[in-house]
This record gives sequence, structure tokens and C-alpha cells, in this order.
Amino acid sequence: MMKITYNEFTERVIKVKEILGKKNLDMCIIFGDEYRKEYLRYVSDFWPIFEKSSLFIFHENEPVLGVSAECENYAKESSIWKTIRNIDGFGCVTVPEKIDFPYAKIYSFKKIFEDFVKKPIYKRIGIVGLDLVTVPLFNIFKSSFDKFEILNITEDFNKLRLIKSENEINCLRESFRIADRAYIEMIKSSKPGVSELEIAAIGEYTARKSGAEFIPFCNVTSGERSNTVIGRATSKVVNEGDIISAALAVQYNGYISTVQFPYVVGNKISKEQKKLFSVLIEAENRGLKHLKNGITASNFVKAVRNYFRENNLEEFDIYPPLHGIGVAEAESPYPNERSNYTFKSGMTVNVDISLFKTSTYSNRIEEGFVVADDGYKPFSKLVRKMSEYFIETGKIAKNDILDSFID
Repeated sequence: MMKITYNEFTERVIKVKEILGKKNLDMCIIFGDEYRKEYLRYVSDFWPIFEKSSLFIFHENEPVLGVSAECENYAKESSIWKTIRNIDGFGCVTVPEKIDFPYAKIYSFKKIFEDFVKKPIYKRIGIVGLDLVTVPLFNIFKSSFDKFEILNITEDFNKLRLIKSENEINCLRESFRIADRAYIEMIKSSKPGVSELEIAAIGEYTARKSGAEFIPFCNVTSGERSNTVIGRATSKVVNEGDIISAALAVQYNGYISTVQFPYVVGNKISKEQKKLFSVLIEAENRGLKHLKNGITASNFVKAVRNYFRENNLEEFDIYPPLHGIGVAEAESPYPNERSNYTFKSGMTVNVDISLFKTSTYSNRIEEGFVVADDGYKPFSKLVRKMSEYFIETGKIAKNDILDSFID
């Protein structure tokens, strides 16, 4: 099993401590909840189910994980750090009332500070994920101290996540392997009379069976519904000749892949559908020429968008064609045509080549890559092979041909 080791989590915490030293901070609090788990998962391997949680990082001691009392045992089971504290104000994120845990020992933020910050000098607290802190929780936090200063260090923290380690790359590679397998089954199941929900169910089931720990999303739209850009599967039945827009995100040991390639129900592809597929594939290939260590990131975006402009399709190009991947489905880098930073070896990205609300059909291509000195290395065997097969034959690969792509 690919995973992030204890030593690597320790190295990440050491880097956070270096930020504390540079910014004269007494401690750092890294927040997370059910919906935004990436910060917390990156430094603790813990991701909340219903509640808000946080990791407290100090100069001297090991980190302390703060949770709601309801998930204390779950935290002990999954967190890399074994000092757990139930925190006042942490409860179900969807419930406005303060939840009562009468038999649990509850700690205040102030108590954590007093117990683990040995020599507070500055009484300055760094926050990662400040946007996740609600007003009620912030008021509890504020009432815990007489005088203190907060510094938002989320941007500093995110820089630590930009270049991926070998373990992270291996987790992403396994995530894409699972996604490829599941996406093949989705394509195979897309037959006239089957509903979008059934196609999504096949994908999610196969991914779980193949080792996925979570499915962040499985969006399936068909026919005219493909114009929705992002759309959940419905009970709509697919018909012969329907174009399918299906995006599957798979999470494996915290790392998330997304795959998508446009396809059609049945064996006949219309002239308009072929044109759309060809344009998306060519736009991606033009962008990929610029995915290389040392190349300014805006070059990728310009290459894709200039191709759409050449074909008078720019009005249907509604967002940038590339973003980072890791412990979040979309993370930095997320370049646009003005970005002046360069790609670095070890960055992991997902292309998102899309056209929507066209006069014919809408769709996108999504697949992941790791940036290398000499270019890029694809994570998904399936999407690369489907692109190559379409270029060679003018057809969408089906059934046994798909299996041969990942064997």
C-alpha cells in the first residue's frame, strides 16, 4: 500500500515550525472540517467526518490534535499524532447550537496554550485555514486569551504543498489507477436505457472495490445536460448517440485524482461530436508542450486559449485549463494568462480542457501529470490512450480495447 510515512509527516511539521520561527509565532493552529480537509490531512493524516478539527503545532512538543468529543476515538485510530484533546466549540458543522458532551473532558484554546507552549514570548498565533473559522468559533477562540495576535499563514503553508514527494506521487499514481479502472466500467455501462445515476453508481462501486477511500464526486450528464458544466447524475435515461460528460474524482490515502474523457452512447459519432473531441484533444496537446520544469505557467494557458480563439470558440472557454492536484482535488498551481511563475519538477497538475454551451455539445478532458525536467509524466494510462486512439481512428475506444489500455 502506498502511503505517507510517519517520518514524512514529521518533516512537514518541522517545516511548519520553521515558519513559526521566521514569523515569531508561539504556535500554529491548522483548521479543517468535513468539507475542507486538505490542510489538516496534510499534517496529521486525520480528516473529520462531521466536525471541525485542528492541529496545534508548537516549537518544542509534538503536535496535538483538537477534535470534537464525538470523534475522539476515530481520531485516535486515524491520526498520525496520538495526543488528542476535545476542544470547546468543535461540533457538527451543520448545527448552529453548541453541542453538549456531558461526560467528555473538554479543553479550551487557552488550556492548550498553557499546557504546551512552554515559554510564550510573543503570544502570536499563526492560523492555517482562517477562512474555515466561523464567527461563533472565533468568539470562543477570542475569549480564551486576554491579549494575542493572529497571523494568517495559509499562503506560507500552501507553498509547502507545491512540490510533491515520491510517496505523494505514488499515492496519486495509485489514485489514478483506481480512477482509470472505474471510468472504464462507467463507459461500458453507458448503454441506451441506463440512467445517469446507474452509470455513476458503477463508477463509485468499482472505485471503492478497487481501493478508493472516498469519492469526492462522480458527475454524470448526458445529451443536452452536458451543457451544465458541472452537473450531478439524475434519473435521466441515456439514449443512443447521447454525448456523455462524466467526471470521476477518486481519493486514495488522502490524494485525489480526477479523470474525464468525452464519449458517446453506442458506436455512432456525429460530425459535430467528432469536431468537439478533436478540438479538445488538440488544445490539450498544444498546452502539454509547455508543461515542463522552468517554463512559465501562463504559456500553457495561452497555448490552449489561443487555439480556441483560432477556432472562434473562446466564448465557450469559461475557466483556466489546468490546476494543481494533491490532498485537494484542485489546488495550486492554478495559472491564468497573466501568471509569471514557472513550473517546477515535482509539481502535480490536472489538465481541465473544456468547452461549454457550444452550439453543438459541451465536454472536457481531465487527466493528471507530474512535471519533470524533460517535460511531464502522465498519471492516467487511460486518458492518454483514449486520446491517441481517437487521433488514429476517429473513434472512441470501447469494451476490450479499453481494458488493454491499462493492463
